[in-house]
Amino acid sequence: AHVEDAVRRVQRHRQALGAVGPRGDHEQPPHRLLRPVVPRQTELLRKALAHVQHRRLAQAAKEVVNKRYAVPHKDAIYLAACHIHALFGPDMSLMSLVKEKDLPQYLPKAVLLKYTLDTDPLYDLLQKEYDKLRDMSKAKAKSLYMQLVEKLPVYGSTFVSAVLADQRTSTECHLGVNQHGIFVLHPVTYEILRKKILLADITKTSASGNKVKVSTKDKDWEFQIKPKECKQFLVALQTYQQELSDTQIQEGDEEEEEEVEETTA
Repeated sequence: AHVEDAVRRVQRHRQALGAVGPRGDHEQPPHRLLRPVVPRQTELLRKALAHVQHRRLAQAAKEVVNKRYAVPHKDAIYLAACHIHALFGPDMSLMSLVKEKDLPQYLPKAVLLKYTLDTDPLYDLLQKEYDKLRDMSKAKAKSLYMQLVEKLPVYGSTFVSAVLADQRTSTECHLGVNQHGIFVLHPVTYEILRKKILLADITKTSASGNKVKVSTKDKDWEFQIKPKECKQFLVALQTYQQELSDTQIQEGDEEEEEEVEETTA
């Protein structure tokens, strides 16, 4: 909302700069049109966007720390160093920036457990990765962090706890749904257990109580999800399916326009 308000303010001031004054273009005093209002509003917009970027970074880091993205240990350490750099910038000693009690803010619990008795090796690894970023600005480090996280398969997913009913067995799991499809994940580590169900392959989705059935061209998947989470899962799935449908329609329209242009050329 803050970003939208800032954008609207900038647009209004830009319109005002190009507007005709009450006495007409030739009679409007030049200094009235050249008042430095746009730089001020642009600064507000810049701050609002920076705030949004910071929140995106915080949310992505939270998912990494909560292990929902199942980041390998080595990559988790590099991301932690990148996150610290994005917040504090370059410094001679990472240990002076991040105390031992603060490490859980940057690293998954599984990584920290390996260094319960002695955190010095962990700090050495973090410092080594941190030093690689020394010539990078804080803004660049934020951008790099988000680029790396966005490449993770389950990035941006809505997660729910579920039970996968597969033939005669039932398996506890987590489900993650994003623009790529549905992921069946390990109930503890969030590692991907099955090949993802592509949105484009889904032919039908039905729900009855806490049971959800997802049909594809090759297989029917049945899940049991708690009622509250079930609604959340279905809303997220339908939203991504609608986005996919809209994209396909748009691409089809663009192809038709290109064919018409080639025909008339």
